Amino acid sequence: MDQSVFQEWLDTVGDAFFNDDFETYFKAVALPLIVKTATAEMQVVDAAGLRKGFDAWQAMLTTYHATDMIRTCRGVHDISDTEITGLYDTEILANGQRAVPPFTSKMTLRKTDKWRATYVESGMTAQTLQTGIPGYTRLSTQCRMTPSNKGNIQ
Repeated sequence: MDQSVFQEWLDTVGDAFFNDDFETYFKAVALPLIVKTATAEMQVVDAAGLRKGFDAWQAMLTTYHATDMIRTCRGVHDISDTEITGLYDTEILANGQRAVPPFTSKMTLRKTDKWRATYVESGMTAQTLQTGIPGYTRLSTQCRMTPSNKGNIQ
């Protein structure tokens, strides 16, 4: 599989966070979306749950005064004709300086009318978020999405 499809998805969604463009993000995801972190696995089943995750990422980027998020595809493998999985590195920068240590994540995309994420295994950890930029003060001590009993994140 050509990595350009995966990289284009990463770039489009990365831009959506900085442009406050939930609509683009929503169209890039297939529900339910499985999100796995070092400490939890969640299933996002509706737009409200997806919005919570989007808002949490935007809050984290704001907390770290992020000006750029560089996500680079490391490799893509075909699962089937309509599904691919890939590894990618993420660097979050504030004015050209690393805001948090880089991390590697894994994602699965499925092609329906377009490529959409169905599974994300985030390489970001609590330790990643503890490292800040010299000279900046964190605005928040907690930057994580927690499961809700309202049914939109299970």
